[in-house]
Amino acid sequence: MNSRQRFSKYILIVILPLIILTITYWLYFDYSIQEERKAKAEWIGSVYQKSIDQVIRETKGNVEWLSRNRSIPYMDEKSKNQLLDSIKDTDPRYADIYLLDREGMTIHSTSKQPPNPN
Repeated sequence: MNSRQRFSKYILIVILPLIILTITYWLYFDYSIQEERKAKAEWIGSVYQKSIDQVIRETKGNVEWLSRNRSIPYMDEKSKNQLLDSIKDTDPRYADIYLLDREGMTIHSTSKQPPNPN
């Protein structure tokens, strides 16, 4: 056997299977990493979905409660302050709360500077 034939056999017996197994292993490894990342992303997404759903439910409940409370316009300034401040203090997500009239003008606010009406 000449050296060229031995080299060809070496490539067919050793190098080619090594390349095929390496590519197969790499594809399997890549697939397993993608599946792991997909599972982790779905888990994180479900956690955030539950948190966002809870925030929306709580906010909706507070806004509905405020909208149904018809005595707010007839309260004195101190009572309005206490009511809005207590709502603001219940949840840090409420940065500022504004009480508006039917035209959208600010009647009362928990903010030190009411928003510009422009």
